[in-house]
Amino acid sequence: MRKIICILSLLAVVAGSLLHSSGCYNDRLIRERLDKYEIRLLALERICEQMNTNISSLQQIVTALQNNDFITDILPVVENGKEIGYTLTFSKSGSVTIYHGRDGADGKDGADGADGKDGKDGQDGKDGVDGSTPVIGIQKDTDGNWYWTLNGEWLLDDEGNKVKASGTDGKDGQDAVNGITPQLKIKNGYWYISYDEGKYWTRLGKATGADGRDGIDGRDGVDGKDGTDGTDGTDGTDGTDGTSFFKSVVVENDSVVLTLSDNTVITIPKALPLSVSFYDAYNKGIDYNKDTLVVGHAELYAIGYKVTSSADTVIVEAVGSPDLSVIVRRDSKLEGQIIFQSPTIDVDAFTRLTILVSDDKSILVRKYCFKKKKTSD
Repeated sequence: MRKIICILSLLAVVAGSLLHSSGCYNDRLIRERLDKYEIRLLALERICEQMNTNISSLQQIVTALQNNDFITDILPVVENGKEIGYTLTFSKSGSVTIYHGRDGADGKDGADGADGKDGKDGQDGKDGVDGSTPVIGIQKDTDGNWYWTLNGEWLLDDEGNKVKASGTDGKDGQDAVNGITPQLKIKNGYWYISYDEGKYWTRLGKATGADGRDGIDGRDGVDGKDGTDGTDGTDGTDGTDGTSFFKSVVVENDSVVLTLSDNTVITIPKALPLSVSFYDAYNKGIDYNKDTLVVGHAELYAIGYKVTSSADTVIVEAVGSPDLSVIVRRDSKLEGQIIFQSPTIDVDAFTRLTILVSDDKSILVRKYCFKKKKTSD
């Protein structure tokens, strides 16, 4: 209903302007202006919707970074055959959608000059005035917390405090505090922002570009002779595009790099699949990439391991046959050594060593059999 009232008001203003300037009714110009207004209004509403999605997603991304979360899947968002964003899926924090490169709506064209009755051409319409799109960003302050920014400055609440984007963990029996998610809306041609879940709104800049001015009518012919019609005034040039929320989104091999409009760079690591490599920790010349190990009598050996995984928990276990003594020494979550003593009697076909490496999604198994080292070796 509000949109209909707005359109009717615009219709009255446009009609009054035309009747005042030319003394006649031109319904073509009114139809063109109404069509442009409706298209522009829909475009701005779409931009506002995407920006609110980006703001919410950005806050979820910051929370995921604080929780040492990783991206497990990336899917493009496609509209009319054009990639306009990505859906990022995290290991623990769910999925978020971010839009990139979506241009803001153009400033409206200047209206055509009305035909002169007789005489000279109408003057060109003036350019439309650009609308402005607020630049919402996020930055980490010296206290290690993330805070919202507006047009490059800290976003402040009514008491002058920076508006926190990242939550605070509960400590010593205190409740955890969630970050605040700003919201944007467009009302009466202006951007508004709220950081209290829509209870109060603060007006920002103008959202819609002003109309171009109409071309001036041609003058009447002299001595009663009809002059040729004045040609239409040239359209005013488009207003500048609105600013995209993200300046760039780059998908790399091991991360996704987000560059915001204020040049803040946020790097989100991708989840790394479980893998493990083994090496000779005691430098005894043994290749642990082979399935058969040549060992001596009652000697100590150490298989060094390095695990790659994004999981919070990685487990390394080693199980030997009864004639092997095996322990696992962990130097860190992802590195350590598997130390074993070869049999005090000769190895046989039943001498085995099995290493199991697992995280919350995968398990890797490595099996070794043994061969007696020759005296000459």
